[in-house]
Amino acid sequence: MTALTIALAEEIGNPDLFIGRKQELDFYLKWAHGSKDLLSKSQALLSRRKKGKTALVQRLFNILYSQADPKLIPFFFRVPERPLSTVGFGLEFYRTFLSQYLGFTRREPKLINDLLGMSELKEWVKDDPYLSRDILRMEEAMATAPESVWSHAQAAPHRFATFHDIRIVQIIDEFQYMNRFIYNDSALTSQVDLCHSYMGLAESKYAPLIVTGSYIGWLTTILNHMTARFRDRELLSLSDEEALEAVYNYAGISGRPVTETTAAYIAKVAYNDPFYLSQIVLTDQPDLDLTTEAGVRTALQFETTYGQGFVAKIWMEYIAEGLKRVNDTNGKKIVLYLAKHGQEECSREQIHKDLKLKISDDQLAERLFKLQKADLIAKGSSAFRFKGLGDPIFAAVFRKHYAEEIERVPMHSVAEAFEQEMQSLKGEVAQLKGQAGEYRVMYFLLLATARGAKPDQVIFHPVDGFTLNGFTNMKKKTFYRNNTNSDEMDIHASSKDPNGMDLIVEVKNWKGRVSNKVVETFIEQKNRLVLERNTAFLFYSENGFTENQEQLLRANHIMYTTFEKLTGGIPSGS
Repeated sequence: MTALTIALAEEIGNPDLFIGRKQELDFYLKWAHGSKDLLSKSQALLSRRKKGKTALVQRLFNILYSQADPKLIPFFFRVPERPLSTVGFGLEFYRTFLSQYLGFTRREPKLINDLLGMSELKEWVKDDPYLSRDILRMEEAMATAPESVWSHAQAAPHRFATFHDIRIVQIIDEFQYMNRFIYNDSALTSQVDLCHSYMGLAESKYAPLIVTGSYIGWLTTILNHMTARFRDRELLSLSDEEALEAVYNYAGISGRPVTETTAAYIAKVAYNDPFYLSQIVLTDQPDLDLTTEAGVRTALQFETTYGQGFVAKIWMEYIAEGLKRVNDTNGKKIVLYLAKHGQEECSREQIHKDLKLKISDDQLAERLFKLQKADLIAKGSSAFRFKGLGDPIFAAVFRKHYAEEIERVPMHSVAEAFEQEMQSLKGEVAQLKGQAGEYRVMYFLLLATARGAKPDQVIFHPVDGFTLNGFTNMKKKTFYRNNTNSDEMDIHASSKDPNGMDLIVEVKNWKGRVSNKVVETFIEQKNRLVLERNTAFLFYSENGFTENQEQLLRANHIMYTTFEKLTGGIPSGS
């Protein structure tokens, strides 16, 4: 298994905070490698802000970089959220592409995040006639034909790929901003529809594209005019298991205690959304207590209150941007009305009648289209039907900010309704708790590390040299012995210390003690593993071992622990 190099700095911050998305990563990795046989068609990845799409495509970039296949080169470009001329934008695109191309081909990860200037690029490529000539042509375009700068820059990935018979996977993040922030002139007065300049290049099989967008309605409108150049996919919430893994991971890394019940409750009240999960656990709310359901609801109330929480801040920015298109009370009424109906579709006639709107049907149709394009409502099963976003957290933020203005509902009544909604999710928690498995043990190990626990405080008979100095990339891992046989380990954790010991853990959270056969099987797995790094082995049994099993584990240099030992030895946090 190739070690992951974080060549492209990831927006998520700590790389260990990236959780789940296995199905999506598998799809895009298969798609990327399929491009080597000229089979891959350009893709559009759609999701609203903070759903995790940028984290996903950045991780895809870093996996492809780490695989170091000389025939498959990744390129990541985020469209800037600032006004630029086509010349300025083209130059930035070109410099970013060449910097990353050199970072990959020369195996210099520092270049991936370093936007080299033209003179620096010329110095780097002076031994490469093809690259030197391409840079010279860009300089000539800037000097004599600025209108051709963007076309020269835009076509560079396809041009390089066809010349060298390689594949370049292009990832353009926030693609729709090309139609908002780019201008034809240096005075920045004449906007240009730059997205449609990809009508031809989107068909490239040598440099296929993944474009992403945070405004689904907006980007979908653009793509609909590009005659099926892209196949689109929407990034959904995490699975139940991934959501639990994320809660335990965030809590362990941050050193914030949760219980088995509240971990499942956090996943439920966050609706498995990775952004909401992270913000509940990592909230700045004073006197945070995530060990009770009431404490979790308090954290969510804080996060969805404008002026306090980051969730509310992000959504209010999104809402304010959308309402610029329909800046009147009718628009707000429509959003609130559909938010209350959740995923239930409402006809245009029904909306007009229920809200008693004093506007014409044509005016209502115009407002609905603009609100849908702004991603404040969603299109239903026909052009005449609409629905809310199906996001209760968005609905809560919107109600808190606008319900009093629109419906004269007191703020405390809105808060009470939200509290009741969160309470209603308690019944779903029990069935989710049991899925925690090894993620709960990962959490305890991370928490022990964050709290500075000594090995003998949480583990019986730790082996010589083993420390809790920090782990990274805690995951299930499959070790392949040959083409047909493998051993799957419940937890594999890499030590952050280059000279430290990695850790492999077997997790049995059974109601009773484990059998001798299970212990013997783990010993057999340990003895046949061939590992590159010094590795310690740990057997976790929720409810203990027999004396004979303890002796057997010690004789085979395997550490062991129980729920009582592991949790009881973790120092209290501040």
